[in-house]
Amino acid sequence: MLNHVPIQSGRRRARHARLTLRVWLRTAAAAAVMACTVAAAAPPDVQVRALFPGKALLEIDGTRVVLSEGTTGPRGVRLIDATPKAAVISIDGQRRRLSLTSRAGGTYAAATPRQMRLSPDTRGRYMSNGRINGRPVRFLVDTGADMVAINAAMADGMGLDYQESGTRIRVNTASGATTGWRVTFDRVRLGEVVVQGVDGMVLPGGAPSTPLLGMSFLGRVNLRHEGRVLVIEQH
Repeated sequence: MLNHVPIQSGRRRARHARLTLRVWLRTAAAAAVMACTVAAAAPPDVQVRALFPGKALLEIDGTRVVLSEGTTGPRGVRLIDATPKAAVISIDGQRRRLSLTSRAGGTYAAATPRQMRLSPDTRGRYMSNGRINGRPVRFLVDTGADMVAINAAMADGMGLDYQESGTRIRVNTASGATTGWRVTFDRVRLGEVVVQGVDGMVLPGGAPSTPLLGMSFLGRVNLRHEGRVLVIEQH
């Protein structure tokens, strides 16, 4: 037997269903807008990775960028002042002073860093024993070098097949332009500080006579000066 449903009752239920749907849609839309607003308002997570006079290597939401005083990086983070001890940044008009052990935004749990402390030699250079792919070398710390660089004789002694696995590149050196090979070192070690997958460069001839520890390594650790001592830390 078929049940008879009054027309008026069916219309009321339909109107009620449409009204309920509209209320649900408005609530969902409001919640989505609120979520977007909260996400947009979240402050950037900023960490100081290296400090130099007038410059700082900052990590902003996981992206590393070198800023000079007066310049602005991702998420509107502006570097106001930088010394070897601390950096002053501005986020949404609010200034904060950060050292290598502090952080702006996000959450932070202190960790025991691996550290290397270097004193300059009589010529003001920072040099230290280290390893490339497990092979012992003596590094010259060079913040002006883009990558860790060794000469071809050293690469041959390490058994690096740089001519086959590397990429040929043009390089400007103090002696002029030359052709080198861009490679990736599996591991570069300086004391207890170890970085894996480091971009490197192999140059023909005998230069550099001392391997250069460049920014492909230094840019992935923390640097600061304590007086004349260069402190290299890895958290």
